Amino acid sequence: MSLDNQLLHRFEQEAALLADLRHDNILAIRGICIQPRAIVTEYCPRGSPFDALRRGCQDPEAAAELTWRRRLAFALGAAKDMLHLHTREPPVTYHDLRSANLLIDDSWSAKVTDIGLSHLLDDPASATAALTQSHVDPNPRWLAPEVISRWEETGVYLPQGSTAADVYAFGIVLWELLTWQLPFGTALVFIH
Repeated sequence: MSLDNQLLHRFEQEAALLADLRHDNILAIRGICIQPRAIVTEYCPRGSPFDALRRGCQDPEAAAELTWRRRLAFALGAAKDMLHLHTREPPVTYHDLRSANLLIDDSWSAKVTDIGLSHLLDDPASATAALTQSHVDPNPRWLAPEVISRWEETGVYLPQGSTAADVYAFGIVLWELLTWQLPFGTALVFIH
């Protein structure tokens, strides 16, 4: 299979996965375009919590919009999404959950994005192949210690996550929503 055919196949798989994982807290797919390849999704004008929290640290008006009630509702929506993914048969794990991969819609609801990096737990070989081909380097700030440990041992990020690793990453997102701080502050995290 040529590289173009492989990429088209992966694109079709990602679009099918997005369509299959419908949930109020997963970014809705509106359509796909084959040439050029694009997945059209709903628009979330408020950006990510990562960006919103950073803006809130700089701008009192932006901070006033991020009330505790809104941050709590946002966290609850993201938790519902993770429950939806983890209770499927077979479970779907996210592998790269972080505040930058969540979006905020007009009504301040959480929308999980980058579901194309999610993989079924019963097929780690295809998950590894897909992520190896796409050269994914997730941000270690949100990775569970056991995932980082495997990364350090092999020198390559292998997407053999678990629902537990996703829950750890979600805990880091909750910590961000509570403290308004970047996980692990300004510390540089070195892998390898």
